[in-house]
Amino acid sequence: MLKIFLVEDESIIREGLRDSVSWEQCGYTFVGEAVDGEMALPLIRKTRPDVIITDIKMPFMDGLELSQIVTAELPSTKIVIISGYDDFEYARKAIEIGVTQYLLKPVAKAAMQKVLMELKEKIEAEREQSNYLKKFQSEYHEYEQLSRRRFFEKIFDRKLALKDAYEEAGKLGIDLKASCYNIALVYCKDGEEEIIRYFARFSEYILIKWNINVFCILIMAEADKIDSISKRCEQNIIRICEADPGNEWNFSIGRYVERLSLIADCYDEVNRIFSYRFLIPDEHVITEESIHIAKDKVRDGRDEGDDLIGKQDKSVMKIALQYIEDMYTNEDLSLNDVAGVCNMSPNYFSTLFGNEMKMTFVEYVTAKRINKAKKLLRTTTLHTGEIASQVGYKDQHYFSVVFKKSQGCTPRDYRNGNT
Repeated sequence: MLKIFLVEDESIIREGLRDSVSWEQCGYTFVGEAVDGEMALPLIRKTRPDVIITDIKMPFMDGLELSQIVTAELPSTKIVIISGYDDFEYARKAIEIGVTQYLLKPVAKAAMQKVLMELKEKIEAEREQSNYLKKFQSEYHEYEQLSRRRFFEKIFDRKLALKDAYEEAGKLGIDLKASCYNIALVYCKDGEEEIIRYFARFSEYILIKWNINVFCILIMAEADKIDSISKRCEQNIIRICEADPGNEWNFSIGRYVERLSLIADCYDEVNRIFSYRFLIPDEHVITEESIHIAKDKVRDGRDEGDDLIGKQDKSVMKIALQYIEDMYTNEDLSLNDVAGVCNMSPNYFSTLFGNEMKMTFVEYVTAKRINKAKKLLRTTTLHTGEIASQVGYKDQHYFSVVFKKSQGCTPRDYRNGNT
């Protein structure tokens, strides 16, 4: 229901309109009335009506003055002026202000209801368009973020030649020209919006949404400024994350490199350090030094008879499973990637994973992807190809084959409930 408010100083006319018009049948809820603009204004600010019907000639504050204030404060509110004055000048001023309709007294009930129905259709059409634009902007922003993440993933995985990296960056509107580069990784459970607001203000930082609650920050500067700009990044991350005492957060920053071609080495190093957040989550700023201290504590535990190897393997699995959780929708995720994050050889990691999870790495990742696909099939209207891409499959046909093999039906049949 749309909300409507009536302003009229003549009580007979005001009460006649209020009681004779079938507001609900026209799709409106009557939310209030007033005898002049001055009395109406605070009530309008409180009720925020979708439509205001107001007389043009009233004491203290007339309809034109009221309309001027309302259109400035509530631009989406529609205003219908009613007047006994058949005067072109009033109509001209009303149009200049942005009044939607100008009706002459006496206003017939049928004429008023016709205007209200037309306004209802107009408001609903505007809202539908507004919602569409918001959805489009949101989807475009998500697409832009995904494109950026995939671009930097290719750089960090050494899958782009330097020339191609600059060319693709140009298409994405990313300026990578700098003398030095550094990378920071931050996990922040609360404070995401503040991080975005802060780092979007500075050209020295490129903020990439890496996965859930994790940002990758590419830092770019001249050689004489890279240290200070990296330090500023760290200080502001700490400031933002510490604003909420109950916040869960971790941060690691790399050592700068002087070539874009070396940025993958910088990422590998900082990602290795950052992965220790699963072992020492209470250590907010994770560095090589904090890792060595944690390892010393584990060694001390061995003196008390703990099974060090077993504890280390369980810790490694914790890192691996979280990394897979964060990255399983990435189509290029591989056992080698996860083994590298865990600082293990692929063969040893594969054996460890199988022993702990009672399934292979591929079986585990496939199960996660298919479960995600099942959820998207039942809760969205995305095409099968889009879903395949979102859960980590380049080829829609291959995705359908894997899905049918694991679920016994095609994605379409599953969506339709034919399982």
